[in-house]
Amino acid sequence: MKKNSIILAMAMGLISTSVFSQVGVHTANPQATFHIDGAKDNAATGVPASAQQANDVVVTRSGNVGIGTTVPNSSAVLDVNVNNLPANNKKGILFPQVSLTGRADITTVPSPANGLIVYNTVNAGSNPDNVIKDTFYIYNSTLTKWVRLIDENSLPSKSASIANILGFLPSGNNTTFLGPDLGSKIRIIKFDKVLVQGDIATYNVSTNEFTANKSGYYNFQISLTVTGTIEAMRVGISKPFTGAFREQGNASFAFFKDEDKITSPTGFALLNTSNCFGSMFMNAGEKVVFLTRFIDPSTNTINVESSNYNRTLINTVTITYFAP
Repeated sequence: MKKNSIILAMAMGLISTSVFSQVGVHTANPQATFHIDGAKDNAATGVPASAQQANDVVVTRSGNVGIGTTVPNSSAVLDVNVNNLPANNKKGILFPQVSLTGRADITTVPSPANGLIVYNTVNAGSNPDNVIKDTFYIYNSTLTKWVRLIDENSLPSKSASIANILGFLPSGNNTTFLGPDLGSKIRIIKFDKVLVQGDIATYNVSTNEFTANKSGYYNFQISLTVTGTIEAMRVGISKPFTGAFREQGNASFAFFKDEDKITSPTGFALLNTSNCFGSMFMNAGEKVVFLTRFIDPSTNTINVESSNYNRTLINTVTITYFAP
């Protein structure tokens, strides 16, 4: 009887140990319910260093899975952490790549769950249920169709997206808002603040060049207000170019708006405003600059605050991109 009691006690102890133990693969020092040390580089005691965790996979008692970390975020079912990888050896997640035959395709991926995401690799199907190559799709069970995930580089044809909004800093640019006379009294407007900028196009505040990163139609709306008497006022956009901008007189402009000569009445501050807008096709890599003609920054400034206006609000460029 005593022998049986001992055996029973040992069995209960084994069961208890198996219920609450942690399993380690390639490590004698597991940090979670299940722990794989991919490179077998963890220390025998203590918490593995960050570099050691980079090759680890764990499953916690709550079912959280951590890759690259032994402490996955408690709110995440799967926490893929690359912070511990070297700066020049980061990794990403590769989503399943499939060849959908159309938005209603439920054969390639049978019985897709609502919210399922795939990366489609082919152009297929007929409009309006065609699918686009190299695009993410998410399955919508209400529509019983795959829905395209839109980003700036996968805009539908003829859709519009704000590419850039430019302006001026609130001070320090009263007379430096224009570049030197390039000839024929033509100067480059030196917008020095980028308010909105995405991946579609880039504005460089150092060179004052706007570069199209994506081919398509660009609509430009420019508003410029300066002080003082002017002989005339022209505001516009250059023709697209590559390399360096070259002044060519009137031929420098793709389009522009002219204002007639205005003289300030005695005792009154004079503000001159020009609003120019137009659209043109630009190939990826082409550039434009924003131009004035006849405005002299030694006598015409953007110090509109002296008339109770705000230069950051009334001097802007809004650029809208239209996918071809």
